[in-house]
Formats: sequence, structure tokens, C-alpha cells
Amino acid sequence: MIFVRTAQGFAPGGFFRYDIMQPHARAASTDGSLRVLIADDHPLFAEALTLTLEADSRVEVAGHAQNGQEAVALASELRPDVVLMDLDMPVLDGFEATRGVREVSPSTRVVVVTASAAPGDSAKAFAAGASAYLRKGCITTELLDAIFAVAPATEQTVLRSGRTGPRRGRLLRRLAARTIRARLAFQ
Repeated sequence: MIFVRTAQGFAPGGFFRYDIMQPHARAASTDGSLRVLIADDHPLFAEALTLTLEADSRVEVAGHAQNGQEAVALASELRPDVVLMDLDMPVLDGFEATRGVREVSPSTRVVVVTASAAPGDSAKAFAAGASAYLRKGCITTELLDAIFAVAPATEQTVLRSGRTGPRRGRLLRRLAARTIRARLAFQ
């Protein structure tokens, strides 16, 4: 199940709400890819996530933090577009790390990727400043959909890559949002 924060808030209880975020002025990277920081204390999961993301040419893994405190420091230094944040980490948990990331890098979006099934964790994550919430059992396309749905440089990435123009890009994003909503409505 995916939850995405929108300007109107988020819908608990299994709803997926999608809203195109406003792009910011900062370029995603020199080649147009989105820069992602992985914050997870399990090396095997983090490595698998890195390999999965790097298979997509639109994504660049900027770094890996092994605890919440390191995630905040790396977000401040690297200024990634998106941080994939685990909730259960040493030194500083994912909730506090999310708050810290949003403070040191306000344009960075946080996507929580967790194994936690605790009731209320998604609401607590959104209250901390997360833009999306996924369970670790999600599939790659759901993860990528969430990353690109919340990424502040989505429109710039599409335009800079030369894949499409502004009008067609808006149409493709609307179609993607409908596809995501339809697919998740049947889960």
C-alpha cells in the first residue's frame, strides 16, 4: 500500500492520493537524473535497493546512510532530491531523521520504506514530514512511482532528458496518476 502526501493532506486507510508537486529551481543532477539517498541500517537491503534503483537510468543513488543521524548529515551535504528512509534505525529513528532531513534540506522529499506494520506509523511519518509511505514488500514499479510522484524535480527531469515537451509531459503525468490510482484501488 502506498500513501502520498498532497497539498490537501493524505488519506489514511488504504487510499492513494496523487498530486503533482511543484518543481523547484535546483537541477536534479547534471545529467537530469533524480538523486536518491538511501537510509537503511540493513546492508543487504540497502545494496539490493541500490542495484534496483541504478537499473533505471533516471535515478542516481547519491549515497547510503546506516543510521538516522548519518541520514540527516548526508542530506545536508549531498542535497538529494529524495531520501528513502527506514523507520527502525539506530542512533536516530526514521521519524526524527525525517524531521531532520526536512529541516536541513527543505526541498528534499522523504519516502518512508519500512517493514513496520504498526498502526499509526504512516500518520506519524507524514506528521514528521514524509511525502510518501511504502512497505518493504512493495514491488519496484511502486517504489519508482512513489519516487517520481514526490520528486521535486520531476518536471525538470522529463524536460531536460528530451523525452517529451511540457504539454506532453503534463499529459503523461496525468495518465500515470490515473494508472497508479486504478492499480492500487484493486489491492
